[in-house]
Amino acid sequence: MTSIPNNSPKGNKKSVLPSQSNITHPTSETTWHHNGHATSLEGKFEKYIAQPRTIVSMALKGVKTDVFYAFARIIDVPDKLLADLINTSSKTISNYRETNKALEPVKGEHLLKLIALFRKGEEVLGNLNEFHGWLTKPQAGQIVPIAYLVTPGGIDLVAEELDRITHGYAI
Repeated sequence: MTSIPNNSPKGNKKSVLPSQSNITHPTSETTWHHNGHATSLEGKFEKYIAQPRTIVSMALKGVKTDVFYAFARIIDVPDKLLADLINTSSKTISNYRETNKALEPVKGEHLLKLIALFRKGEEVLGNLNEFHGWLTKPQAGQIVPIAYLVTPGGIDLVAEELDRITHGYAI
């Protein structure tokens, strides 16, 4: 895979997402089943995502599976898709729930970064349904943004794209 440039949204007006030819699709857009019934993340999960330091701190303490299931319900996606995005299985999440086990720190951090990203997407694009649509459409000839969400670095790239929209840059 080609290395991903570390572009800042402030100085560079080009998209920070690599081109379609430089990355494989880890998540097919056909797996994104969304019925348009997402509610809102406003005021929810704030204690987990207030700042990047908070995300890491909460992940190290252990993120309960209740956070996973609540987030999936609010954003209206199947548990399997959300589990795939954090590189685990829905069966593992279910087993953790049954045994009251928290997510490993890496999975917990990934989940919390997704929550923060979806909150940002809701703020920038107006609501979660619009953000869902944006995530599944190729942006300026690039791959669909959802394909990047399987890694924390990919989440950061998508967040940078949202920052570019906020600052008025064409993407």
